[in-house]
Amino acid sequence: MLTAPVRHILCLLAIAGMPLGAVAQLTGGERITLAASEPERVIEARLSGDQTAEYRVAAQQGQILSVDLNASRDSVYFNIKSADGGEFLFAGMMAGNVADVALPASGDYLVQVFLARAAARRDEQASYTLTIAVGEPRDAPTADANRGSAAPAKANRPDEMDGPRYWQVELDDATTRLNVRSGPGQQYAIAGQLANGETLENLGCRLSDADRWCHVRAADSGLRGWVAGRFLVEGSQPPASSPSKGKTELQGLNSSDHDFDATGTVDCVLEPGQPAQLCPFGVIRDGPGNAGIWIAMPPMPPGQDSKDSLHILFETGMVTAINNGGNGSADYIARKIGDHYQIDTGMRQFVIPEAVVYGQKAKANDDTVDEDAVDGDSIDDSAGDDQAANDTRGGD
Repeated sequence: MLTAPVRHILCLLAIAGMPLGAVAQLTGGERITLAASEPERVIEARLSGDQTAEYRVAAQQGQILSVDLNASRDSVYFNIKSADGGEFLFAGMMAGNVADVALPASGDYLVQVFLARAAARRDEQASYTLTIAVGEPRDAPTADANRGSAAPAKANRPDEMDGPRYWQVELDDATTRLNVRSGPGQQYAIAGQLANGETLENLGCRLSDADRWCHVRAADSGLRGWVAGRFLVEGSQPPASSPSKGKTELQGLNSSDHDFDATGTVDCVLEPGQPAQLCPFGVIRDGPGNAGIWIAMPPMPPGQDSKDSLHILFETGMVTAINNGGNGSADYIARKIGDHYQIDTGMRQFVIPEAVVYGQKAKANDDTVDEDAVDGDSIDDSAGDDQAANDTRGGD
C-alpha cells in the first residue's frame, strides 16, 4: 500500500505533467498464467534503451499481486497498473523494487519493467530477475501475519512487524554504517548506507526467511530501500528542514497539500535585466539526486497561494523535465556550476543549490555507494554477527 508521501509525489508529478519513467517502447506483452501448481513465476530477461517489458497477470479482486525486482542496474524499475488503462497501483521509481498490492477489482493487470529516462537516453542495457506471484490476503506478508518474528528484538522494539511511523538507526558501534538494499535480502544490491541515529520513515516490514526487513525512507535525503529490522528502534518525527537562505516558511505554495522534505527560497530572475530576487520552493526527495521541486513566483497577495509556479524533476542529479504550472512542459537549459544548478527556462533563470536536491546530510556523506571503494566499516545485515569489521560491503 502506498504511503502518504509516495501518493503525494505521484499525484503532484502527474498534475505537473512529468512522466515517471522513460517514454516506453513496448517489447510486447507476455501473459503470465499462475495456478496452484505454480504460484509464482520467475522471469530472467534484459532491457536496453527505451524498451519496456510488459507482463499481463489475471487476478481476482482482493488478491495480493506480489512483484520483486532484482536488476543489474539501479536505473531499472517496474510499475503496476490495470490493463484497461486505469491508475497506477504501484510506481517503482517512487516506491522501490518490491510490491505487495491488494487488487481493487478482478481482471488483468500489467507489470511494466523499464529503464529510468536518464538511463534510457544513454541507451544503457541491464539484466533483471522478476518474480511475480498472486496470493490470497492471508498468504501476503502483512503485519498481522508476521507478528512473532524469530528475528532478535530489544525491549524497546515494537512487537508488530509494521512498527511505528518513524524508525531510528541504532548500531552497537556508532562509527559503522547500516546498508540500505534495493530489496528485502542480501541478494539485493546496496543502494546506500545510513549513519547511526538517522531518522527513517517506516514504509512497512516483511519477513525474508527468518529475518525481518523493513522498507524505509531516510528523512533527510529521501533515500529509499530495505534495511535489516534488528538495527532499528522506534524514532520520532524529524523537524522540518530549510536548506537554503532567506525566509524558511513556504510562501506561495500550499504546504498542507505537499509533504515537503524541505522548504525555503532560491535565487530567481523573472525578467531579463532585473535583479535577482527570492522565490519560495518546496522539495520532495526520493534518494540521492532524485527530487521534485515546486517553485512559486512572487509577488503574491498576502495570504494567497501563487497561481504561477514551476515544477522541476531531477533524476540521478540531472534535470529531466520542467513543467510551467498549468501550461504544460517547458523548454529549458540546465547547467551544473560548482555546488548549484543554473536553470534557464523561457526568459527566467533559477539557481538551485545542490543541497536542495540531495539533502544536506546525504550530499555530505555521499550515500551513493561504490561497493569496491567505500571508506569505513558497514554493518553485516545478515542474521550472523552484527558487525563486519573491515568489510565495506556488509560482510556479504
